Amino acid sequence: MNDKYLTYNTMEFAQDEAFIRWVKEGGRSREWEEWLARHPEKQKEAEEARLLVQSIIIREAPVSQARIETLWNKIDAATEENAKPATTPRLKAYRWLGYAAAAALAILLAFFFLRPDGPVSIEAGYGQVAEHTLPDGSKVVLNAGTTIRYQEDTWESARQASLEGEAFFEVEKGKPFVVTTPKGQVK
Repeated sequence: MNDKYLTYNTMEFAQDEAFIRWVKEGGRSREWEEWLARHPEKQKEAEEARLLVQSIIIREAPVSQARIETLWNKIDAATEENAKPATTPRLKAYRWLGYAAAAALAILLAFFFLRPDGPVSIEAGYGQVAEHTLPDGSKVVLNAGTTIRYQEDTWESARQASLEGEAFFEVEKGKPFVVTTPKGQVK
């Protein structure tokens, strides 16, 4: 028998297939009896593991033939119902229509959210102050609860921004600088 068992503890004995088989057979295997006689230092771990394995042996109750027949009949009935075609060509067309609508929606969302030429929006949350440098080097300090939006791709030709809230600007020299607010425009 293998000497790997010399390093085993109680849990390792209880998980070993050969040991479990020996316990289930009622200790009739001479191999384990001889090994335990050669290694009395492992007698305690083996006995604890034997009690552990005996406490978790599962004995299955026999199933009657009538119960088996009933279960097979239920399986047969369920598979016959599922064998019928569940979809008609009309339903398939609606399914493809749904796929097309989902694809169109995904493309539309990607266009609006991933396009590089969209407006840049800077926001200072409540209780915060935010600083931002615009593409021409002008600086803006946003007070709490303020949002500024501008088109980065057209900034060089038309320096226009929309402002909701309160902000302070340090404007670099150049083309006209226009800030649109809900109350009007400042140039």
